[in-house]
Amino acid sequence: APPAATTNAVYYVDSAKIYSTSLTGSDRRLVVGIDTLSTNSYISSAVRSNDGNKLYFFHYNYSAGTQFIKLYSVNKDGTGLTVLKNMPANGPEYVLLKQTADNKLVFSQFTFTPPSSYINTLQTINADGTNQVTFITVPAGSSYPGQLSATFNRYATVESVAGTTINTLKTGSITGTTIGAPATVGNLLSSNSSSLSNDGTKIAYAKLNAAGKIEIYVYDVATAASLLKFTHTVVSTIPTIGDVSVRWVAGTDKILLGYGKSTAPIGSASDFTQLTLYTLSNSAELTWRFEGDNIYKIVTE
Repeated sequence: APPAATTNAVYYVDSAKIYSTSLTGSDRRLVVGIDTLSTNSYISSAVRSNDGNKLYFFHYNYSAGTQFIKLYSVNKDGTGLTVLKNMPANGPEYVLLKQTADNKLVFSQFTFTPPSSYINTLQTINADGTNQVTFITVPAGSSYPGQLSATFNRYATVESVAGTTINTLKTGSITGTTIGAPATVGNLLSSNSSSLSNDGTKIAYAKLNAAGKIEIYVYDVATAASLLKFTHTVVSTIPTIGDVSVRWVAGTDKILLGYGKSTAPIGSASDFTQLTLYTLSNSAELTWRFEGDNIYKIVTE
C-alpha cells in the first residue's frame, strides 16, 4: 500500500475545534469548530486522509440525557464540512484510527452490555459514510489495537494498570482477521506517549528518566530493540508533567513531542502546549508553543 502523503502541517484537537499549524508552529488557524459554545460538545478523535487533503472526525454532543455522535469530513482548508453518518444515539463509543490504502476509514467500536461486558470491534466504512462493516472482532482478553500500520499487518497498544500510573506499550502482528499476541516494548510516560510508524516497522515512544527529563526512544520491530534518540529538558514553568504526546510526522523521519500546562477545571491564560519537532537523520530540533492551550490530541498522519 502507498504511504500516507508527506505532510507539512500539524492538526490538533482542542475540545470541539480542530486547528492547523505549519511544522514551525506558524500559520496557526482554525480549521473547523462544532457547537463550540457548548460544554457538552467535543471532538473525540480525528485522522488525516491518505492524500492529506481532508480530515475525518467523530463529534460528540450531549443533550437532555442523550449522547449524539456524528462522523464528519472537512477539507484541510476548512471548507466542505459534511456529516457522513449519524451514529446510533446512546450507542457504542468510537475512536478513528486510520484511512486504508483504498480510502476506507477504520475505527474502533466499543459496545457496552451491562453490567460489565464490552465488545470491541474494528469497523470499516467508506469515505462517504456508507457501508459500515465489522473488520475484526477483538477476542475477549486480547489487546486492543489502538494504533495500526497502513497495511494492517502490525498494531500497537497501551495497557494501563488500574489504580496506578503504569502504561505499558506492546506491539503485535495482524494476519487477516487474527490479532497476534503482543510483545512488550516498555513502560510509557503516559498513555499518548507512543506512535507506530505508518509502515509498521518502528515505534517512537517517551519515558521519564531519573533526572526528570523526557527520553524519546525508537523501537525497531524487526530486531525488537529500542534505542534512545533524544533527551528533552522539560520547561521550568511546568510543575507536573501530565499527558505527553509523541507522533511520527507522515512521510518523514520527524517525531513531534508535545506536552503542556493546564489549569483545572476550565484552564487559564497561563496554560500552554510546548511542541518540539525532532529529526532523526540530523538530530535537528525545533521548538514552539501555543499559549492558552494544553493539547495532546495531535494529528500528523
